[in-house]
Amino acid sequence: MEELTKMDRRQFLGALGGLTLSSCGRKAAPPRRGKGGGGSSGDGTDLEGSPPRPLEGSGQGRTSGHDAGHGGAVPDGGAAGGGAADAGAPRQASGTEGPDVPMFRGNPSHTFYGTGPLAESLTVLWKHRMGTFVSPAAAHRKEKPWTGTGWTGTAVAVGDRVYVGSLDSNLYAYEASTGKVAWRYKAGAMFKSSACYHAGRLFIGNVDNGLHCVDAATGKGLWRFETGRDLDSSPCVADGKLYFGGENGYLHCLEPESGKIIWRTFLGGLEGPLGSGGVESSPAVAGGAVFASTYSGLLFCVDALSGAIRWKARTRGDTDVS
Repeated sequence: MEELTKMDRRQFLGALGGLTLSSCGRKAAPPRRGKGGGGSSGDGTDLEGSPPRPLEGSGQGRTSGHDAGHGGAVPDGGAAGGGAADAGAPRQASGTEGPDVPMFRGNPSHTFYGTGPLAESLTVLWKHRMGTFVSPAAAHRKEKPWTGTGWTGTAVAVGDRVYVGSLDSNLYAYEASTGKVAWRYKAGAMFKSSACYHAGRLFIGNVDNGLHCVDAATGKGLWRFETGRDLDSSPCVADGKLYFGGENGYLHCLEPESGKIIWRTFLGGLEGPLGSGGVESSPAVAGGAVFASTYSGLLFCVDALSGAIRWKARTRGDTDVS
């Protein structure tokens, strides 16, 4: 078999998602810091469907097609999780050097596919058995156990830490070189989103309808943003702004430090069943635009600064691809 000179994207993501690490050392790059700040309101016209009503105390703004500069997140008092087994910041590991992978698909534009070369066979250096989450019985289903890392969630790696959310409702931080659990953060339900690392914090969605902001060094919950429906979309930080979709039909833009809304734009998709509607895709950011798709079979291009919709294209089916 011809020796590979580049890492295949699926192999790379599969290796991260399964926590099978062939090299554990990475150069710890400093986090990108952008301008931050707010945005002016735009015109969210030509949208299909209607936006949902805001939740009481959810930190959401107006429910027009596009909202700007309203609301914020609720501070996490620590009851939801946290606990520091190792309070040290992520650090460079010894061994083969490589880049950090701070978010889903490596960067805001989702174009990272690895650096290679990749050996024909990988060696398992460590593994860790995660727990199980049991969803309660309901009128339409029996009680069901869930385990693993979800359908979409993959690990992210920064310095000597590997972070991954699990269906057992924990966000784990591992020492990349040993597999030792540095800390675990407990949320209200399953993690299906990938985490995003930025400026010493982790941002990750959960099926408990919230986006969680967690201290990457200690595992302490800092704040939580309530969306009202499942949150499978993997967050993305670009130019100092935090972007993510939600099954509430909105594309959100927040301040990473505080969780305050900069803008949110309603994209629709609420005709889908609970657990499948709205914006399940993970936003990609490039050229001053945010790209996200919906259950309605529409791909949207949204202005990254204002939240105004630039254009949309029909895909003819439920589109979760990122």
